[in-house]
Amino acid sequence: MPSVKVLVSCVSALLVLSYFFAASDGLAVMSVDLGSQFMKIAIVKPGIPMEIALNKESRRKTPMAVSLRNKERLFSDGALAVSVMHPDKSYIYLHDLLGKKLDNPHVKNYQQRFPWYKLEEDKTTGNVVFRHDSDVTFTPEELMGMILNHSRFIGEQFADHPIKDVVLTVPPFFNQAERRALLRAAELVGLNVLQIMNSNTAVALNYGLFQQKSFNDTLEKHFMFYDMGASSTVATIVGYSMTKTKDRGISETAPQLVIKGIGFDRTLGGHAIDMRLRDHLVQLFKKNYKFKGEVTQSSRAMAKFYKEALRVKQVLSANNEIFAQIEGVFDGKDFRVKVTREELEEMCQDLFDRVAGPVNRALKSASMTMNDIDSVVLVGGGIRVPKVQDALLRAVKKPELAKNINADEAAALGAVYQAAHLGKGFKVKKFIIKDANIYPIQVSFSRKVKAEDGTESTKHVKRTLYYNMNTVPQKKVMTFNKHTDDFQFHVSYNGLEDLMNPADLAMFGELNVSTVSVKGVADALNKHASKGESKGIKAYFRLDENGLFNIDKVESVFEKMPEDIEDENESTLSKLGSKITSFFSGSNEKSDDAKEGSKDAKPDEPKDEKSDDVNEKPKDEEAEKEEDKKEEKKEEEKKPDEKKEDESKSEGKKEGDESKSEGKKEEPTADKDKKAEKADGKEAPKDANTTEEAPKKKAPSKPVTVRETLTMTVDLEDAVHPSHEDVEKSRAKLVELQARDDAKAANERAKNALESHIFGVRDEMNSELGEKLSTEAERETISEALTAASDWLDEDGWDSTANVYNEKLNGLKKISADFRRRMKEHKTRPKALAALNQSLNLSSTFLKQVKNMMEKDEIYTGKDLEELDKVNNETKEWLEKMTKKQDETKPHEAPVLLTRDIEHKQNKIDRELLYLLNKAKYYVPKPKPKVNDTGKPY
Repeated sequence: MPSVKVLVSCVSALLVLSYFFAASDGLAVMSVDLGSQFMKIAIVKPGIPMEIALNKESRRKTPMAVSLRNKERLFSDGALAVSVMHPDKSYIYLHDLLGKKLDNPHVKNYQQRFPWYKLEEDKTTGNVVFRHDSDVTFTPEELMGMILNHSRFIGEQFADHPIKDVVLTVPPFFNQAERRALLRAAELVGLNVLQIMNSNTAVALNYGLFQQKSFNDTLEKHFMFYDMGASSTVATIVGYSMTKTKDRGISETAPQLVIKGIGFDRTLGGHAIDMRLRDHLVQLFKKNYKFKGEVTQSSRAMAKFYKEALRVKQVLSANNEIFAQIEGVFDGKDFRVKVTREELEEMCQDLFDRVAGPVNRALKSASMTMNDIDSVVLVGGGIRVPKVQDALLRAVKKPELAKNINADEAAALGAVYQAAHLGKGFKVKKFIIKDANIYPIQVSFSRKVKAEDGTESTKHVKRTLYYNMNTVPQKKVMTFNKHTDDFQFHVSYNGLEDLMNPADLAMFGELNVSTVSVKGVADALNKHASKGESKGIKAYFRLDENGLFNIDKVESVFEKMPEDIEDENESTLSKLGSKITSFFSGSNEKSDDAKEGSKDAKPDEPKDEKSDDVNEKPKDEEAEKEEDKKEEKKEEEKKPDEKKEDESKSEGKKEGDESKSEGKKEEPTADKDKKAEKADGKEAPKDANTTEEAPKKKAPSKPVTVRETLTMTVDLEDAVHPSHEDVEKSRAKLVELQARDDAKAANERAKNALESHIFGVRDEMNSELGEKLSTEAERETISEALTAASDWLDEDGWDSTANVYNEKLNGLKKISADFRRRMKEHKTRPKALAALNQSLNLSSTFLKQVKNMMEKDEIYTGKDLEELDKVNNETKEWLEKMTKKQDETKPHEAPVLLTRDIEHKQNKIDRELLYLLNKAKYYVPKPKPKVNDTGKPY
C-alpha cells in the first residue's frame, strides 16, 4: 500500500496548475554614465541585478544627442540622422557647456568645432544658451534634461517598471557650477538623483566587485585606471584593501577602495582626433576638387565630413588604410580619397605626446611612483587607438596594459551597484568607497585692524578648508573670533595651477564660488555676552557625496553658568514673587538678586586676546566633538581634591552621627535643650562629646554651551542659479515637449493598431479556415468595411489623431465581432479541452488510489471524497452533452461549447483536488498508545 506522503508527492507531480503572479512591488533604480558622445544605462530591479538596458535599436549605448525640427523631437540615432542634414537643429556634446558662461574659452572652442550653432548669453544668469529659432532658445540644462528623461524612458522600457531614482556619473574634474547645472537638469524632468558619482570612482567600484577576493587587510594594492573618452582623459590611482567595519554593533570585514591620486587632461580625447581627421578630409577635398564657394561655410558639408571622420577613425584602429567617401558632399561633388593610419598618427602627434600628462599628475597628487602601481587598467573608447596605447605603455613603463574590464560599461555598472546600495528595497554587500576632492577650496575675508598709533588697516585672512585629495564626503568647522558685527566671507578655489595644464586652467571658469553674508552677530552678542563668554562664531561646512560644497549653518557660541541661564529664563513675575518672599522670610541668606548685584558691581576685565581672527584651523566636525569631550574630561580631572574633601566630610558626618546617637541615649535632656535653643534662634554651646557637622561645600557648576543660529545669505558667483520663475518656465517648456511626444506616440500606436487589425482580419477571412467559419455575405460586409478603412488611411487619415484611429478601429471590430469570436473559439477550444481531460484523469487516479489506502478514514471524511467524485461526474456529463451540441452546430454559427466554460469546469476540479492534496500533505497521524510487556496498553 502506498503511504500518504508517497501518494501526495506522486499526484502533485502529475497535477499541472497555472498560477499567475502579480508584478513585483519592488522599486527599480538606474544609473546613467553620461559620456560626452554616448551614454550607458544600467538598471537594477527585483529579479534583474546589474544589467545594461538596451535602447529601441537594441544597442547597449545610446548617442548623447537630441534634435528638434518641425515640431518633432528625436533622440539617439534619429537625432544623429538629423544632425547630418540639419546640424543646427541637433544638439550634441552638451557636456562642454554645462555651467559655462559665454566668454569661457571652452565655449569658444565649442563654437569653433560646431560653427552652425548660434550661441548667446542668457541675460539673467550670464550662461550660454542655444538660439533654436527666432522665438525659442534652449539652455544646456534643458537639453540635458531632455536626454536624461529619454534615458529614464529606455530604462523603464527595458525593466518594464517605473523608475525615478538614478545615480549619474560625471568626470571627476567637474567643478561646482557644472555639478549644480546637472542637478538642475535632472530636477527639471523629475528625476531623483541619489548621487552624482565620479565616473572614475564608479569604474573602480565595478573593478573591485569582481577582484575583491584578491584583496587583504595587511597590504593595500594599487591600480591605475587610464580612461580616455571622447572629450577628456583621466588617470586615477586607487588603493584596494579589506578593512574592519561596524554596522549596527556588528563587526565585519568589508572591501574598501580609496582614491589616492587623480590627473586629467580636459581636452584630450577621441573627439580631438575626430576633429583633426575631419579637417584633414576637408583639406584633401579642397586640394583634389574644384568647386564654387567655401566648403567650411556649409554646415551640412561640415557635418558630413565629421560623420565620415568618425567612421574612418574607427576603421583605422584595426586597419592600416581606408578609403573615405561621401556622396554629394558639396556643390554636387562626390568625395573619395585614401587615408592611412600613418597620416592619422602624424597629424595627431601632439595629442599623443599629451598622453603621459594625466599619468604624471596622478602620481604627483598621490605622492607615488610607477613602482607602487600593480597594474594599469584601460578604460574608455579612446584607448582603442593603437598609438594611444603605445604612448601610454612608454609613459607607465610596464610590460603590458591590463584590459580585463569592460571599457565601455564599467562606469555604468559600478554606478548602478551604488544606486542599489542607496535605493530603497535592495540590500547589497557592503563596499566602502572613499572618494577624493580634486580642487582645493578656501575661505577668505577681511577685517579692520587698529595699530598702536590708532591708525586702521585692512587685514586679509585666508584659510584652506579642503585640500587636494581630501576624502569626500567630509564636514569641517571653522571658528571666527573677532567679529562683533555682521560680516562677509568668500569661498573660492585655490592652488589650481599645480593640478592642470594652462589650457584647462583657462577653461575652468570663475574661481570664486560664492559670497556668504552673516547677519545677527551684534544681536547675539548683546543677548548673551553680558552673562557669558563668547567662544566665537562657528561655520559648519560640508563637501557632500555629490562633490558639492555646502554651508549647513553659522552660529554664535557662548559659555554660561547654569544659574545665568536660569536667570534668563526666569520670568519677571517669578522674580517679583521671589523679591516679596525675601521680605517676609527670616532667612539670613542672600537672595539671588543680591548675588547678581555683587557680580555686576565687580565686572570682569576685558581679556587681552592676542590670537588671530581665526584662532584655529578648520577642523572636521567629528574632531570638534572629540575636543569638546576631552575638555569635559579635563574639567573632571581638575577636581580630585574636591572629591577627597567630600569623602572626608562624609566620613566625619558618619562619626558625628554615631556620637549623636550615643549622646541621644545617655543625655536626652541635653539634646532637648539644644533643640530648644536652636528653635529660639540662639547658638547652643558646643559639647565636648558632640561632633559638629561641617557645612557642605557646593561643587562649582560646569559651564554650559549656548548656541545662537545666525542668518546667512549665500550668493553664487561661479554660475548664477536661475530664478524660480525661469526654472518654472523651463519645466513648463519640457512638459509641453513631452506631452507633444506622448501624443505623437499615442497616435502612432493607434494607427498601428488600426493597420494591424485591417491586415489581420483580412488574412484570416481569406484563409481556408476563415471561409469555413463565415458566410459569403458576412465576408463581403467585412471586406467592404476593411477596404474603406484602408483607403481612408492612405488618403486622409495618415496624420490623424489617436481618438479618430480608435473610433475607426472600434467600428471595424464591431462589424467583425462574430467572425473573430468563432475564429478565437476554434483556435483555443482544443487546448482547453486537453487541459480539462487531464484534470479529470488526475482526479480519477487520485480517487482510485485513496480508496485502496488503509489510513484513508483517518485523513478524509466521506463527504470529502463524495464531493470530488460528484464534481467529476457532473463535469463528465456536461462535457459529453456540450460536445455533442457543438458537433451538431454548423461552423459559421455561434459556438455553444465555449473556452471560458471549459476553463471554469477545469478550475473547479483542480480546486477540489488541491484541497484534498493539502489535507494529506499536512496530516499528522495520531500517536499509537504505549503497551507493556504483555502487549496491553498502559
